[in-house]
Order: sequence, then C-alpha cells, then structure tokens
Amino acid sequence: METREIPLSFKVVLVFQDSATRIEAMRIYSKLNQMIGDDSVQSSWWNICHFLDPIIIFDAARAAAEAFVVVVSLHAAEELPRELCEWTSLWSNRDQVEGGLMVALIGTKGIPSHIAPTKDYLRSVAQSQSLEFLCHELGFGEGSPEFPGWGAAHPVQDAASAPGLVPSHRSHPYEHGGLND
Repeated sequence: METREIPLSFKVVLVFQDSATRIEAMRIYSKLNQMIGDDSVQSSWWNICHFLDPIIIFDAARAAAEAFVVVVSLHAAEELPRELCEWTSLWSNRDQVEGGLMVALIGTKGIPSHIAPTKDYLRSVAQSQSLEFLCHELGFGEGSPEFPGWGAAHPVQDAASAPGLVPSHRSHPYEHGGLND
C-alpha cells in the first residue's frame, strides 16, 4: 500500500451551513491542530450562504482546489443548497495537490432518510477530485461525551489512521483566510 506524506503547506478548507454546522467544523479543525500542529495548518472558512456572491464563491472554489483537506459540514437534505453544488462545480483541477481528503459532517436532525442524497453527492465530488472520503453523521447533541454529536467514532482520528496519510514536517506558519475569520 502506498504511503503519502501530508504536504508541508497543509491547507484546510472548512465549509459550513449555519452556526451548528460551524461548531462541528471547528471541532474537526481543533482536532487537526492537535494532531498535526498549529504551526502547520493553514485554514480558510466559508459559509455556504455567502456563496451567492460570485467573488466569494470563486475564492472558495480556488481554496478548495489548493487544499489537502476539505471539510464540508451541513444538514442532510433531499436537495442540497444550490450554492454548495455551484461551489463544487467550480473547483479547478487539483493537479497542484496530490491526494487529499474530504471530511463530510452531515447533521441528520433526526431525519436519517435524507443522509443518502447528501452523502452520495459529496462522495461523488470527492471521487471526481481524487480525494479520500470520510463521512460522519451528526445528531447535534447526541454522541460521545468527548465529541458531542459525533457518536463513538471520530472522523479526524479515522483520517489519521487511513492508509497512506502520514503527517510530516511542521515548519509553515499558521495562516487564516476566507470569510468569517
């Protein structure tokens, strides 16, 4: 099995739908910082509702195309937000980033029947961009005491143990970018 190193410039894009999904994305980001090191992670944060602005959606798409990890945190729905679908369709080729990971955090709000279309769409986006795909259903308030709403498993720990993902150097400065920073 091939082992890939996480790039020196570890870029993470976090996309969320509202305050509840932002909190879940923040938990993932915090765990990444603990595992990889604060000085290695560069992040940009994007609220899906702001993708109505053409400049913001293009900047967010470019950030996703350059990121090693893309975290998408949203509520399950039969029909995904149009802005999210437009954003994923704008991703340029990811030739400059080898490998990578998409972590989908999907809030079910007690309606697990809507998880399939949301999960299937995000999985197809990840596959089209040559990203590993991890998905975690969130009950928002249910789950383990350590990671409320995450159940027993933890998607970032799963990512760290995924074959081929091995942390390497930690020499780049911590940077923020994007909206809501």
